[in-house]
Amino acid sequence: MKPILIPLGILSITCAPAFAADVDNDQADRPAYKDGWATGGDGSTSPASLGEWVLGDNATDPNIAIASSGGLGSGKSGIDTGGVAFRLLDPTNGDVDVFRFIDPMGLETGETLSIDIAVNFRGRYKGIDARDNSDATVFNFNIGADDYVVDKAATGNGSIGNTYDTRTVFTIAFKQETNTEGTWTIARSGGIIATATGNYSGRIRRLKIYNGGQDAEPENALYFNKLRVLPASK
Repeated sequence: MKPILIPLGILSITCAPAFAADVDNDQADRPAYKDGWATGGDGSTSPASLGEWVLGDNATDPNIAIASSGGLGSGKSGIDTGGVAFRLLDPTNGDVDVFRFIDPMGLETGETLSIDIAVNFRGRYKGIDARDNSDATVFNFNIGADDYVVDKAATGNGSIGNTYDTRTVFTIAFKQETNTEGTWTIARSGGIIATATGNYSGRIRRLKIYNGGQDAEPENALYFNKLRVLPASK
């Protein structure tokens, strides 16, 4: 089943209330990252939702950084806060991955988790997994092979459209409808505007954000920022 396209305005109502209304949020310009980004770091606003960062073995300097998404070569993408975002890129073809848990046991029913990512080049593989309490992947969004593809979801798997633009941002949102299923939405912005949606099974407990197999061209990086947990009423 192909992703369902929906008007972008619907997503903006669902995913963009003021930060003051959030259950929790985190972004790259927080004081927690002033001296670097490491396992145990946490710039979130609440101790009860977004947990600390857990970084993979290869997630060390210079493969991870707090830097401007303008490094993608097409100007700032719009995901920066205070001029910076989180960046993943191993310039020697290695894999880089980082993990963020939703405490204590995952998204509560009615809550929405959202994240912004920015990309340019589409070689090899980069993207995001959403995983449940058993560490099973219930959703994957991968940028690679000149395409943008959803996998592992209950519905909506497949390409969401492969038109290339140097200035590409995706806002990815997961709404936990019940304790065992939810709705995912991807809104593309930048040079191209498009939106896709579908369903996932399970309860989201953590995110894995990854980038691998890349060479040193800065356009191969994946940038992300603006992690948010929105309350059930939003």
